[in-house]
Amino acid sequence: MNRFVEALTAARLNGSYIKLLNQLSKTPLWIFGDFGLQPLTHDMRMTLLQIPEDRYANGSTTIASQLPVLPASAATSNYSFAISP
Repeated sequence: MNRFVEALTAARLNGSYIKLLNQLSKTPLWIFGDFGLQPLTHDMRMTLLQIPEDRYANGSTTIASQLPVLPASAATSNYSFAISP
């Protein structure tokens, strides 16, 4: 998670953010592990909602966490994340 957050932050700073999002949307399978180990900023929450939205009907996305459902939702400070047990 930390490296992904750092890569997104660096892409925002150097102007390649849209290019990175487009690249992520074209990847056939996206697996995001260790979700919820650190609190997410508002911008990162919006990005994590944007990626699956861009990938809708074009690829598979898996988000995995070792947190129970409620704390995983609380880690995002936003209950719009649908997390299945």
